[in-house]
Amino acid sequence: MPTFTLQDVANDPDLAEEWTVIRNSGAFMSGSWQATESVLPFYGVTNVDEPYYIEMIAEGDRVHGARLFISECRMYVTSELRQDGTSGTSDVIVWHGVKYRVHSVGDYSDRGGFFIAVSQRMQGS
Repeated sequence: MPTFTLQDVANDPDLAEEWTVIRNSGAFMSGSWQATESVLPFYGVTNVDEPYYIEMIAEGDRVHGARLFISECRMYVTSELRQDGTSGTSDVIVWHGVKYRVHSVGDYSDRGGFFIAVSQRMQGS
């Protein structure tokens, strides 16, 4: 019987779909924050948050809806150092026209090559 990893599932065309990540990164230069916004195409699986992950989000934010996003591409939270040496605010995932702010990221790159983002629906999106 063949074995499958979550990375295989995250890239399965029957389960995975495309979404967009809005990434704001930057650095302090000359005493002010210089931000750069990038719009990145992502691919993976999304699912409704499970109770274990919902507990990671503050009670006041839970009312708006939460989702998990699983991808082999890295997602970031606020102030986390990026691969290019910059930092910035949390990634915003746009899925079916609704925006979700990334609250935490599980790094499983050494156990199958994927990342899980716990994301909270942004009010008014």
